[in-house]
Amino acid sequence: MMYLPFTTPARLVWQSAETEAAHYKHEHLGTEHWLIALVRSDKTNCWAILSELSDVRKVRLEVEKMLKLGEKDLPPVAKPRPTPKVKSVLLRATQIAREQKRNRIGTEHLLLALIAETDSIAGQALANLDITAEKVLNCKKELFLTDESSEIEGRMGPDAVLGMSQLILNTISEVVGEGHELPAIVTESGKVAFQMNDVLLNQICVEVVKRFQGLSLLCGFNLQMDEELFPVVYKDAIGEACVIEVRRRMSK
Repeated sequence: MMYLPFTTPARLVWQSAETEAAHYKHEHLGTEHWLIALVRSDKTNCWAILSELSDVRKVRLEVEKMLKLGEKDLPPVAKPRPTPKVKSVLLRATQIAREQKRNRIGTEHLLLALIAETDSIAGQALANLDITAEKVLNCKKELFLTDESSEIEGRMGPDAVLGMSQLILNTISEVVGEGHELPAIVTESGKVAFQMNDVLLNQICVEVVKRFQGLSLLCGFNLQMDEELFPVVYKDAIGEACVIEVRRRMSK
């Protein structure tokens, strides 16, 4: 099953979870970091639901009871590696989003997926507070009709993954040679609508991951990036870079 891309708030939660993992000096990115990040991220569907069902501060405290501080700081630019349980949560969140006829993973889908991962730290913390899937689904159902991306995207401007777009753009130019066309449609207004091909997406992601890891090693860091999860977080940036590349070729 292919992962769905994130809404903007969900992508910001991912970045916040990485920050939380670094704060606790953890080399892994686990469900516990995601739940803490979800609690800290207000103005999202998940935060509204948790606020209705419990005191969000209690959720964080419940998670922290189970956490142990790491022994050493991570290198400044290193990112914790997602655990298998995080990948399982993403698969569940994708399935939940599709069942709700959504084309992106929102924070509410992540919450439901964490609840279902009962043997994880996040799942245990939520169970201890009696926060169940049934209660979430019965709580303010209109929240699940909210397009989270529209609430924050306007204030953010271009995609928040600064610096990554150029690396992706350079990779696209080389992976897809000048003799090959990118799958794009040009509308009558001149707008480019890019249609991502799964095979092409995988090629680009694998190459970007290799280059990003190579750059980190040159800088003295052993940065790990998961090429399976990379498209989930950076799919918007990939699409944006592909449109730029299509326009460049059209202008020749």
